[in-house]
Amino acid sequence: NYPNPFNPVTTIAFNVPKASTVTAEIYNLKGQKVKTLVHGFLSTGSHQYSWNGTNDNGKTVGSGVYFCTIKGDSFHSVHKMVMLK
Repeated sequence: NYPNPFNPVTTIAFNVPKASTVTAEIYNLKGQKVKTLVHGFLSTGSHQYSWNGTNDNGKTVGSGVYFCTIKGDSFHSVHKMVMLK
C-alpha cells in the first residue's frame, strides 16, 4: 500500500496472475475483520483499491497497525499498514 504510514487514505495495489474470485480484507491487530475492500471475480492484471480508514459500517477506525489480506485461487498475500492520525 502507499503511502504507508497513511492518513487518511491509502491505496492498495496488487496483481492478479490468473482471473479468479479475489477477496481483499482489512484486519486489526486482534484479528478482527474491519473492512472488505473487494469480494468478486477479477480479471488478470493490475488492480487497485483505496481504503479511507473506515470499517464496514462506515465508522472511522483508530490509529494503529492493520493488515490487508488478498486471496485468490492461486495466490495469497498479507501486508502490514500503519494508520497515523
